[in-house]
Amino acid sequence: INDDAIVTIAQQCPLMECLDVEDCLKVTDVSLVAVGGHCPGLTSLNCSGCPKVTDRGLAAVAGCCRQLEELEVNRCGITDTTIKAFGRHCPKLEEVQLAECTKVDDHVVAALVHQRPQMQSVNLGECTLVKEGFVAMSRWRHLQGLWLWGTEITDADLAEIAQSCHSLSTLDVQE
Repeated sequence: INDDAIVTIAQQCPLMECLDVEDCLKVTDVSLVAVGGHCPGLTSLNCSGCPKVTDRGLAAVAGCCRQLEELEVNRCGITDTTIKAFGRHCPKLEEVQLAECTKVDDHVVAALVHQRPQMQSVNLGECTLVKEGFVAMSRWRHLQGLWLWGTEITDADLAEIAQSCHSLSTLDVQE
């Protein structure tokens, strides 16, 4: 699958709500700019493992797809600026998967906690730059799923989360 196919789909299917192009190695920002421009009702996007997708394409989606509820960008080289843009522009965002996004840090976590207090599912597995942001996650009162495998979370951090996140049903802290 390449950009030509996704651009055509975006243009011809403006009511598209879910797009999953995980591991589509030929998909680039061109596809996401088209989706942002033609599919404002998008509620779910998965472009995990798409090495040619950058901040530019994702920013186009963040700015135009304000109905977005689920974002999966695992194994992408995106920066904190883009994640913060989703937090600012997508008021319904409840699920974020950022596993193995090497640029995600404490500032990203703090921004998401502040901007999206209704977050229900967060995957920060192998986000090794997150050091102090774990305690802030305790403010996600509706959190149901939390994946923190491969991070430096401590017992004290987990205790703080447990005291506040009573809806938590899934927790992954594998080392």
